[in-house]
Amino acid sequence: TFALPSVVPSSSIAGDLLVGGQTPNQLFVIDGTTDRVVKQIPLSGVGTPVTIVFDQRNQNIVYVTTNRWQSICAVDIDKGKELKCIDLSRAENGSRVVVRAGALDVNPKTGELYVYELRVKEMLGRYEILPTRIEVFDPQTLEPTRNFEAPRQATVMAFSPDGSRLYTFHVGDIYEYDSSSGKIVRRTPLVYHNVTGMGGVDGLPFYPNYAESGYVVAFGYGAEDPFHGTWQVGLGQFDLKTGGLEMYELAPFGPNNYYLG
Repeated sequence: TFALPSVVPSSSIAGDLLVGGQTPNQLFVIDGTTDRVVKQIPLSGVGTPVTIVFDQRNQNIVYVTTNRWQSICAVDIDKGKELKCIDLSRAENGSRVVVRAGALDVNPKTGELYVYELRVKEMLGRYEILPTRIEVFDPQTLEPTRNFEAPRQATVMAFSPDGSRLYTFHVGDIYEYDSSSGKIVRRTPLVYHNVTGMGGVDGLPFYPNYAESGYVVAFGYGAEDPFHGTWQVGLGQFDLKTGGLEMYELAPFGPNNYYLG
């Protein structure tokens, strides 16, 4: 199993580094020029690294979700060692709250780590599903400083280049937040977008190299053509600088265009 990798600009070599994860719970740092593994870094806990993001202010530092999505580790990829790990699950008001990280990103200006959390309270004989939220962590101590509620089913988080806006990509919509206050300032419909001649869109953003390109790309969406009863496939491109979404149809979806096997 190999986690979705992150491309990190390197301060120690000419070119970029590719950072990926593999079972059993370790990171690999790959020279993007030679394709050679230059570091192999074991992580605390069990499972497999899942999401990997880097701090644009200190590009030697990456944050990794691990331990079945319940922990986050800060790793110095230049020194090749784990710096600190935190458990997201904790006791609250006498009950244990199990927390898993659904998405994360680092504010490019402040260095704060933003984590989208899925939370469940363990109670005697039952579980209580708590509201999903975004929690903000201090980059020096990895202690939580504040949190705010967020809609469910987020898959990716990404900041505007100046760090003032946070975007979350959900199963259905894209939300824009004021990163300081946590207030939602705009919602961009994706599935139900009210575009004449175009039905509901089925597509999810994946983990892209948006820090350098300035875009988050939805990997392959499918959209129903209600007039012809067919499906079209395309690519969605979201501009983190302007908050604009563009969608490009590529071809009809069908056995004559796509083959499996």
